[in-house]
Amino acid sequence: MALFDGLAQELVVEEFYKMALHDYTSGTSLEVLEANIKLYEELELYLPCAGIHRSVEEIKKLEAIMSGVDTMIYNETLIDKITEVEEDERGDN
Repeated sequence: MALFDGLAQELVVEEFYKMALHDYTSGTSLEVLEANIKLYEELELYLPCAGIHRSVEEIKKLEAIMSGVDTMIYNETLIDKITEVEEDERGDN
């Protein structure tokens, strides 16, 4: 018999996800969050792992997006990219 039913499992994952996001926004590094995943894995506590892993993956995606946006703005190509998308949507190519 499982310690948690399906709904309780989802709640545990969600809680650790939120806590990891909070920790990150409070200054905890991705490296520390990833070390926490390993710690929970060693303890065979996989629900916390899943929640923290989800937050780490989302943070990495957002950082990649923000890095790309910063680069585009820095290189003054944002307007060019928007124009290209609009032309593609209109079928001007």
